[in-house]
Amino acid sequence: MEKQTIKINDLENYPLTYGEDSHVSHAFNVEQNYTLELSNSKNVSVGRFDFNGDKLKFEGDVEESAEIFIEFLLNSFNGHVNDLIEEEVKRRIGER
Repeated sequence: MEKQTIKINDLENYPLTYGEDSHVSHAFNVEQNYTLELSNSKNVSVGRFDFNGDKLKFEGDVEESAEIFIEFLLNSFNGHVNDLIEEEVKRRIGER
């Protein structure tokens, strides 16, 4: 399977506002944006979860999104397990 991506947007920042006397005003216009977007190997969005508001919403191709999400979870979990095994092997070798 070709590489797909998952993009998690939890915070959007807008540009700084510049104040008078050439001092930068530290006023940020920040809006919370809780979404999870799934994209295929062509970087085309195939699904999007929207956690904003009082109900979870999903738009997109359910089957393709599920395939991408499950592959992401499997790769993340297996990568983490492999890292733990590597650390344990190094620790045991260091104890000799």
